[in-house]
Amino acid sequence: FRIWQCGGHLECTPCSRVYHIFRKGGHAYSLPAGHVALNKLRTARVWMDEYAFIVEASLGYPKIDIGPLDRMLGIREKLQCKSFDWFLKNVYPESVITDITDVLALGEIRNPASGRCLDNLQNVFAGGAFGLYGCHGQGGSQAFIAM
Repeated sequence: FRIWQCGGHLECTPCSRVYHIFRKGGHAYSLPAGHVALNKLRTARVWMDEYAFIVEASLGYPKIDIGPLDRMLGIREKLQCKSFDWFLKNVYPESVITDITDVLALGEIRNPASGRCLDNLQNVFAGGAFGLYGCHGQGGSQAFIAM
């Protein structure tokens, strides 16, 4: 989304191919533990403005030091990039969330009697099965948005 926020555009060319060359084991490279969450949090804080809490909640509000953001925020300011709200309304209006007020609640759905939570069981596509699983407090498969 930062491409559009900063005045660029992305071209999709019919019949084009993008190849990824993977090293051993089918993975492009390995990352130290926590780096995917770190990158998601940094991206959310720099580019998603008031919507960043959605990413933070879906990751279970991890206690990760994301380091300084001054450099990236400075680049965003220098390029006079538009807001994430602008992106949702102008570039991706078919998004499920198009306004911060669309999010009524965000978090786990817990049965206090059993201590179990609704879990998507890693089924991330519409129509996937849900189940009950011990509450882990890490968001992810147990983070739901009420709209």
